[in-house]
Amino acid sequence: MSSYINRETLGGLYTPLKTQLQPPYLLFQAQWTLHSTFLLGIIVSERHSSGEVESFVSAGKNSFSTSKMSEADFLLEELGLLKMTDSTEMVDAVLKWLGENYPDVKIVDATTLQSWIQEKRDKLLLLDIRNKTEFDISHLQGGVIVDPEGDQLQELLKKSVQEARKRKADIVCYCFVGYRGSIIAQSVNKLLSAEMEQSPGHQPRVFNLEGGLIRWVTGQKPLVDDQGRPAHVIHPFDAQWGRLVEPEFKAKI
Repeated sequence: MSSYINRETLGGLYTPLKTQLQPPYLLFQAQWTLHSTFLLGIIVSERHSSGEVESFVSAGKNSFSTSKMSEADFLLEELGLLKMTDSTEMVDAVLKWLGENYPDVKIVDATTLQSWIQEKRDKLLLLDIRNKTEFDISHLQGGVIVDPEGDQLQELLKKSVQEARKRKADIVCYCFVGYRGSIIAQSVNKLLSAEMEQSPGHQPRVFNLEGGLIRWVTGQKPLVDDQGRPAHVIHPFDAQWGRLVEPEFKAKI
């Protein structure tokens, strides 16, 4: 996966710092936490072949904070989305990027997942890869929150794999548009492979919901809020990423 922002774009503010992060869920936690906080302006790029992580670390947080562009602006600019106005076109661009950068992650479309839920709900483990604020607005009924920035991420992933194997169930990750879900699905696959080597048995399939909740809600598929009531909007993550979802499906935050 290439870095979201190259050093030329940032005017040479970043210097290479290489490190190893093991096991895979630590890579996810570091990657997403750094993207979402940008406290030191750290950009992470994963080298899939070696598991090596190359970080570009700002010389100081003040140099990064002088820019008026937010973290979402940078990511969206890298994908060329800031110049787009059509939400469907923007989602398609994100999905294309995810397919190129996470080719080993299996995807399931919203219509297929809905039929699975109706036909074999007890054979599915739905992992909601968002934070509690997002989850409370709306989520798939039966979804289990796995906060990608939470302190219990490692434990939750291990328990999810163990539960899926015990129930002989498949795992479906989902988030806002599919980015966080792709990272976690990849991490779960690696964790699952390690578990299978130590204890052979049922090997769950791991999927990421294509287009995340954006595709789900625009397809007018069922959601519930934190009280279990029907919901018809989703949390937009932030103002910039919220441009990917039509106004009628976007919660006010």
